[in-house]
Amino acid sequence: AELVSDDEIIITDCHCEPCRKYHGSAFVRQLHVVSTCSILPVDDATSYSHTCLHAGPVERVFCKSCFCKLLTKTGDGRLLLNMGPIDESTVPKAKLERWKNLSIDLFQVWKKQHAVSWMTPIEASLESIDHSAPRQLFHGACSCGKVSYQFEADVTEVQHCYCYLCRQHSGSVCMSWVPIKSIERKFRWTKHHEDASS
Repeated sequence: AELVSDDEIIITDCHCEPCRKYHGSAFVRQLHVVSTCSILPVDDATSYSHTCLHAGPVERVFCKSCFCKLLTKTGDGRLLLNMGPIDESTVPKAKLERWKNLSIDLFQVWKKQHAVSWMTPIEASLESIDHSAPRQLFHGACSCGKVSYQFEADVTEVQHCYCYLCRQHSGSVCMSWVPIKSIERKFRWTKHHEDASS
């Protein structure tokens, strides 16, 4: 794949619910690339027909072995490279600095109105967490809907990890989760399709 020039660089952040569920992150950051190769050039990659509330029907490409999310191909032929798996050591230093210094205003932000405010990363200490918040019932599900769950908890924090492994698996710049203990927090599966366990 060939990167567009810095003057024409397009980076998108999508906050729509299907993208958040698929990537397991508060949003997905993707780099538009020009490619003449097949969408599935190797046997170890496969794709999943899905949707994005901005781009419409898409093919999500991931590794069959480790399930790392690699790229998205849109219905109109655009190729969106998930930025999480990009190995920074392979990016020329000048280009990397240019990307880091790009104003957030230059990014195309898709479906910002779908962003969940409680997943916005902020720094906090354990001492600043309010543990007196009342318990609430939360529901979650995978992107295809075959598996869902619920838990009752006094959610006082959401954690984001920016390590390379989490970026590879989510395909985004971080992976996000709510830490709970299943026994203490009444976690349970509410829907489980037999295909989901394979």
